[in-house]
Amino acid sequence: MFQNQIKMLPVFRNTLALSRIFTYGGRTRTFAHKPPYNLHHEPTQSRVDRIFSRRKSIRFLIPKVLQRYGAPLRAAPISHLTSFLVLHELTAIVPLFGLAACFHYTNWLPPYISEGQLVSKGVERFGKWFRKRGWLGPEAEGELLSRRGRWWGKGESGLRLVVEFGTAMATTEIKLDQLPQEMLSFNILKSGSFGGAGYRIGKLLMPGRKATETPNFLSLTSRGIVPHLSQDSVRNHTNINGVFVALEDFIERAPRCTPPIFQLEREIGTSALRSFISLSSGSLLVLGPRRNPPVPCSASNTNTSITILTSVGFSNLESDDYAEAAKKLQPDIVVGLGDVVYGDHKSSVKRIDKMGDRTIAWTADLISALEEEVDDDAADEAAAFIPASIFAPILPIETTAQSFYLDQLQDEMLSSISGLAIYSPSSVADLPPSLQSLPRLSLYESKGPHELLNEISLGIDLLTIPFISTATDAGIALDFSFPNTTIDPAPVPETPKALGIDMWSPYHAVDVSPLQSGCKCYTCTKHHRAYIQHLLMAKEMLAWVLLQLHNHHIMDVFFAAVRESIAQNTFEADCKAFGAMYEPEFPEQTGQGPRVRGYQFKSEGNDARKNVSAYGNLERIRRRMADTLDIDSTDLSSPEPVDEIGFKPL
Repeated sequence: MFQNQIKMLPVFRNTLALSRIFTYGGRTRTFAHKPPYNLHHEPTQSRVDRIFSRRKSIRFLIPKVLQRYGAPLRAAPISHLTSFLVLHELTAIVPLFGLAACFHYTNWLPPYISEGQLVSKGVERFGKWFRKRGWLGPEAEGELLSRRGRWWGKGESGLRLVVEFGTAMATTEIKLDQLPQEMLSFNILKSGSFGGAGYRIGKLLMPGRKATETPNFLSLTSRGIVPHLSQDSVRNHTNINGVFVALEDFIERAPRCTPPIFQLEREIGTSALRSFISLSSGSLLVLGPRRNPPVPCSASNTNTSITILTSVGFSNLESDDYAEAAKKLQPDIVVGLGDVVYGDHKSSVKRIDKMGDRTIAWTADLISALEEEVDDDAADEAAAFIPASIFAPILPIETTAQSFYLDQLQDEMLSSISGLAIYSPSSVADLPPSLQSLPRLSLYESKGPHELLNEISLGIDLLTIPFISTATDAGIALDFSFPNTTIDPAPVPETPKALGIDMWSPYHAVDVSPLQSGCKCYTCTKHHRAYIQHLLMAKEMLAWVLLQLHNHHIMDVFFAAVRESIAQNTFEADCKAFGAMYEPEFPEQTGQGPRVRGYQFKSEGNDARKNVSAYGNLERIRRRMADTLDIDSTDLSSPEPVDEIGFKPL
């Protein structure tokens, strides 16, 4: 038809390139270009139909499990979108009134949201809305923002409703990145009882750190370093999950001089203490006021301070200074100050009462310092790190003697503490029920694995073990394992085995076997006993490095077996088998260990030298020369016999 029309209208032959003829309803129309609409009224597809008709969109953009829901949306898109909007608003409005009612009738507000910046927007919005309706009097306007986060009685119902609705709105509109990062999470996976006490296995979680399965141990440090081990050795050849660091190792001349640890320039969001000791980011960092075991001090604690021993002598650590240090150093866990009496000194009744009162005040100071609101200049830095979790100290006295302190913990401070620091395992059994679920860190000085098992049976989750480094310094390689009577019911030996091997013994000089048969630590897979014995005799520091790596691996395997035993409900039988299999004490030290620091122990008077002198006096050399030269020792007063005979090798 198109060609016939062109023949009938020869006028258009010369202008065919400039015009086109289309038939529309029996009439001919001329267009310079193709019309933008369909002249034949062909049905057009909606945008939704075009999207779902595309093969690529259905196959690649929509998961297969959701493709069957595409047909209803394609058939009624407006109804689906309207339903979505209605449900979206309902999910915002219903929780708003529901949370506000919950806050109102339970007399409770979430502390972080109601006391922080997140609620200010909601308080301002609902304050204006309530004032327009006369629900909030003008006398409360000045108190609206200054007193948010507190709880008011029914006499201030208007202001109370504002805060409740503002907190509810902040809760419903809060984003995940605005939520406070959980400082510490502890989950009890299984528990049991043994001799009236309760042991348990759990998992301790903290953002950015490796999960710690409990019961487990923390490595003790000296000035922030695990003795004999560099940080790369810790990362590459051990499974250490966490370390315990004492503040008294770093504040030798404070407050007269600012310690170097407080002068370190660091990036925003990083821990000053972690950067100072070069600790890996995945390891748990625990800060305490004193070492474990601490050196008893002659001076007593005061109402505002405890006595510590630094590298330059005894000093006092004020409660406010400790709280400020915990805030600046930013550890993962900080152990609260406790008025603990070390040594064999027995406390009087009056002294025990004072211990509880001081510990309450010091714990409150620490909580106030860590929960203190920062100014706008430090807001970015404060938001970039997780505040330290507080482990409240449990005093090494009877529970009845510290009942008032425990009541304060569970009534006033429970929401601000994340765990307990135990100085005496016997104090765990009588803890109040509200404190039972908190993780427990033991600062008790265990003398061996038998005492460790006793602590675990009482419910201790994290332990600090001084005898690991003590055995390493003595040249003793740990040689014990926790038995599994279900898998390997080994017979009880006639004579108990030794807990360790004295590597100073000349018996090992020609022994090329590993320290422990089947041990997979770096020391046992790379070296043998003869080499380590040679290093000890030569006073090479590598000897203690290799022993420390081995001893930490033995403890890792020991605690893994303990957790497996609790999971299999054989812990009680396995503990009895271990007690019958091994001696209660470590073997005696026969060699001279590495040189120790003077501030690591306190002399009691008439003690033997800790470090043997490396150089003797010249009298011994003079006698040896006299015997070698075969002359009277008195003749050595003049150089003539020496010049005549000459020197001979000694």
